[in-house]
Amino acid sequence: MNRNKRNLSKTTKYMSKALIKAKAYEIWQKKAKSGIHSNPDQDWYDAEILLKTWISRQIFHCKLIFRDLYFLLFRIIRSPFKLIFKISSLIRYLLNAFSDPDRRNFDLDVIRTMISFLGLFATVFAGLGFFVNYQQGKERLVTDRFAQAVAQIGDRNNETVRIGGIYSLERIANDSPRDYWTIMEILTSYIRNHSSLTDSTTQGKATKINLVGVDIQAILTIIRRRNLQLEKQQGQKMIGMLMRWLNIEQNSSLQFQFDLSHTNLKGANLYRANLVGADLSRTNLESANLKGANLEGANLAMSNLRAANLIEANLSRANLEKINLEGTNLEGSDLLGANLLGANLEGAYIVRAKNISVEQIIQAQNWKKAFYDPNFQKQLGLSSQNPDL
Repeated sequence: MNRNKRNLSKTTKYMSKALIKAKAYEIWQKKAKSGIHSNPDQDWYDAEILLKTWISRQIFHCKLIFRDLYFLLFRIIRSPFKLIFKISSLIRYLLNAFSDPDRRNFDLDVIRTMISFLGLFATVFAGLGFFVNYQQGKERLVTDRFAQAVAQIGDRNNETVRIGGIYSLERIANDSPRDYWTIMEILTSYIRNHSSLTDSTTQGKATKINLVGVDIQAILTIIRRRNLQLEKQQGQKMIGMLMRWLNIEQNSSLQFQFDLSHTNLKGANLYRANLVGADLSRTNLESANLKGANLEGANLAMSNLRAANLIEANLSRANLEKINLEGTNLEGSDLLGANLLGANLEGAYIVRAKNISVEQIIQAQNWKKAFYDPNFQKQLGLSSQNPDL
């Protein structure tokens, strides 16, 4: 007996517990049908005995496979009959329901209500689908227009095509606030890369002439009339970013005819920019960096340059009438022939300014509250302590 148990324990190592469990369940079913009381441990032991040989195990495997296939085919064959039975039951129910006039009217009302709800849900889902498709189509359209406009402004041979692309970008910026700042960056980058000095020969002497195409002037016009309301909504930080993008520095040379009047350039970086003859009237240049900028003959009438940096700037023959220079640093700037009529000089720092005269200064407002060289203070009749400050 012990020898048989040892042989059986060796055999069960090669049998899966799932297989033994299936065989034990089969033994239990047979005993249950015969009315014999079953012991689970005994059934498990009997199953191990019956499956101890390799052949018995393979035969039982095949039996299980055929049984599973039988049940699967039975379900497949039975499903159509079950469907037909349910349809026939539904038809009988409807016939019985419509045979009674009162019940028929009630059922018809229920059906109408259900159809109405289904129609409502279908309309809502269709509307959502239409909205999603519309948004996707709109985004694709904006993307296509954007790519086409960028390609147009890159056309070096046709100025008309470039101008068309520039104004297309302006239209896209107005239609798509999400692309507003990207487009402004592209336009200001175009200014930096395409505004330059061109050689010319005058009476045998090589000179430099400011040449700016119509495309550059178009971009400056767009910057002047950009969407200030959107910028206010997105905060002053974004305006500062735009001005850094503008960043027309020393390598940029802008034609004297260009017009940036009535433009908000607060905080703009115009370091050593060539702005000869530019129209900057009524422009907001508060806290702008104009150090070393060439503003010869520029029109800055009624502009706001409060706290701006104009160190060593060239303001000769510039129109500074009624300009706000409160707290502006004009150290070392050239004011030869500049018109300061009605300008606000309160707190302005005009130390070491060049080519400045008493007649110019006394035409301004609050000129006694500005800072001057000690010698020039004496010419103005101000004490060195400047008590009016």
